[in-house]
Amino acid sequence: MLSLGAPALAQSSKQPFLNKKSLINSGSGATEADRVTLENLKTTNARMYNHFTRNFGNATDIRVSNIGKQQLITCSVDGGLNRIRYQKNGRWQSTMRTYENSLLPEDVREFINDTYPKYSIFGAVIEVSAGGNTALLVLIEDKNSWKRIRVVNGEMDVYEEYAKR
Repeated sequence: MLSLGAPALAQSSKQPFLNKKSLINSGSGATEADRVTLENLKTTNARMYNHFTRNFGNATDIRVSNIGKQQLITCSVDGGLNRIRYQKNGRWQSTMRTYENSLLPEDVREFINDTYPKYSIFGAVIEVSAGGNTALLVLIEDKNSWKRIRVVNGEMDVYEEYAKR
């Protein structure tokens, strides 16, 4: 089963000063702070750096935090907020991405609308990837209730449900 627990965010530590000539480019929207963060990551954990830059090449607003025995990288990619967890050795564990429901894949939107025709999709979508699976958590509502629908591997269930007052 795919765990959907939200990670706790921690403060990132101050980055040491680096020579500007050694900075790297992490994408067209990268700031100097992003380049410094990536250079520090490259220096301290090459495995994590390689995975992150390969999978999140357009990342901006990059922050690295320690959470117990894990590291968390938060960043923005194409307007979506990403939280990427790594083990201390740099091995990827999970990614949680939050984005506007207008970016929901059309086939998933149709699947939800066909199953819940009296409901409308609203709010942000949460996409969780771990262990080779990806789950989408989508909010829907009608005049009496809200539901958070979980879609995994072409199957759907109600993850949460609340009555409106």
